[in-house]
Amino acid sequence: MRDLLGLGGILLLALAIRAFAWSQTAAIFNDGPIFLAMAEAITEGRLADVLAHPYHPLYPALIALVSLFSVNFETAGVVVSILGGLLSIGALFYFVRDSFGGPVAWVAAWILALHPWAVDFSSDVMSDGIYTGLFLLTFLWMTRVLEDPTVKLAIGMGVTCGLAFLVRPEGAALLLACLVLLITRMLGDSDMRRRAAIACVAALLAGAFVMTPFVFVVSEAAGELTLTQKKSISRLVADPSHPDIRAAQAREGARLAELAGRLRLPEQSSRMSGPAVRHPERTLLGMLEAVTRVAATSMAAFRWELILLALVGIWASRSEHESKKRHRNRAIALVLIGYMALLVMLVWGAGYVSRRHALPPWLPLIGYAALGARTLWQASVSRIMRRNPTWHRRLRDSRVVCAAIVVALILSWGARDLRARRTDRLPTRVAAEWLASTRPDSGAVAAQKVRVAYYAQADFVPLPAASGGRLAAQLRKRNARWVIIDRDNLADHRGLKEGIGHWLQLVHAVPFGKGAVLVLSLGPEPAD
Repeated sequence: MRDLLGLGGILLLALAIRAFAWSQTAAIFNDGPIFLAMAEAITEGRLADVLAHPYHPLYPALIALVSLFSVNFETAGVVVSILGGLLSIGALFYFVRDSFGGPVAWVAAWILALHPWAVDFSSDVMSDGIYTGLFLLTFLWMTRVLEDPTVKLAIGMGVTCGLAFLVRPEGAALLLACLVLLITRMLGDSDMRRRAAIACVAALLAGAFVMTPFVFVVSEAAGELTLTQKKSISRLVADPSHPDIRAAQAREGARLAELAGRLRLPEQSSRMSGPAVRHPERTLLGMLEAVTRVAATSMAAFRWELILLALVGIWASRSEHESKKRHRNRAIALVLIGYMALLVMLVWGAGYVSRRHALPPWLPLIGYAALGARTLWQASVSRIMRRNPTWHRRLRDSRVVCAAIVVALILSWGARDLRARRTDRLPTRVAAEWLASTRPDSGAVAAQKVRVAYYAQADFVPLPAASGGRLAAQLRKRNARWVIIDRDNLADHRGLKEGIGHWLQLVHAVPFGKGAVLVLSLGPEPAD
């Protein structure tokens, strides 16, 4: 009961921090409107449209569920994200308590509750909060089933893994990791062979039970067996210039074009300076670049100070009994290596990687970081207070150690956790909301981000880079009626600045600092 009350207190504070973080967010995450459109489609019964969308359906389905309690879709999306963040803290607490003991688990829970990127990713309309919660819950079940291969634990692991997959496709990799580790245990421990084999089958069947209906639907739409309509591994590693890949991309483009009239899609504008992604060359040096980019992004997501503390914790755990840490370390290592390999393929094939993709597989290492923080504190107290036994004993008390570490975390991370977010996007939001209030239902909006059209309550048209005089024609082809853009970004799209006063008319401007966000009206196509 004491553990539940203590953990409940941490979760309440984590909830408050995340709710305040959302209140300080000037503009929604760019993919947020896509999830909200999918959630709205679910409430309207348009399940076929949702299942045809490249994004997986569980997060918008949960948004739709929360919206039934008279909550608007945007708030519902944040509620689901925050609940996912709280789930991740609880799952990490129990994993660390199983592996390192209660005193270390409290520190680990506080670290994740206050972790700046974890706060960011679980306080917005984005799938990362609920995905991370299900990821860590699956990881908890996985480590428990490796230690004690029972059918009950295996089914729990398979079900939560399937749910993580229904949020993001990479969730399925945890099931593969669990099967590999269970098979390893079967081969290395004859006494556990039968139990591990049964657990392996139970986990596989439970995961398949949750994932199969979705896989069946997307495979039928694709005309071949596939786990997802997002970027598959085979697509990522294939040469994009290969005729088969180009044909597949053309089919995918036609399918998405047909879907675009019913649901928002993850479209991006293109700019004269080049796309937002940068593909490494398909050479050995290019692969090294991909690995370097993934490593740098991952360590920045986890945070360098936690990496140093984790190294101290790994050193401090050297005296642990080998059997206690064997399964834990194998699970952490395999998941971390496996997911880093997936991210390398993402960079290799898609040209980008972000902190939100990289963070989840690193989070189990917080257990070692918490152990490292305790070790450093206790070593410092022993050195400073060695001549004062009373204070030495008091300062090494587990509650004092945890409190001191929490104070250090608040001093280090508190200002960042509570900072205003995306304030540079606020003028664009104001401009879009002005258009929504003064010209409702007046036509599609061309912009650099989909959230601009969301705030304008209009369909989105991504701004192309274009060339020569084709920009106006391209926008008219997509039925764009308005352009909303920061004046400093006009040069990103050839012909846009030159079009003002000709085929574009300035109707409103939102000044900020030395700049302004422009609302431009796209005039009708001139008669021949």
